[in-house]
Amino acid sequence: MTHDTGTALDLYTRMMNTYIAPSLLAHGLTGSRGKLEWPCDSAWALLGFQKWRPVTRTRVAFTVNLSLFDRAEWTQRRASDASLAAKPAHNSNYGT
Repeated sequence: MTHDTGTALDLYTRMMNTYIAPSLLAHGLTGSRGKLEWPCDSAWALLGFQKWRPVTRTRVAFTVNLSLFDRAEWTQRRASDASLAAKPAHNSNYGT
């Protein structure tokens, strides 16, 4: 393995495209562009990679968000809150 030079964003993108995404997809997750989902009939199992601003030549800060929502409970919540989408977003916080 070589450590190529480039900007922090170049290295982050290469890391995601070469190592992280292919490995997760090989283990059954679906999705792209840092938003992945584990196929499950009873729950939304979501994995999101969220970059934070500012992104500079030398720095990319990011968070990995893992969310698990029971599908039946999500449907119930949506019935009482019209602002919720049919599917939870990968990088959003919905409280408890």
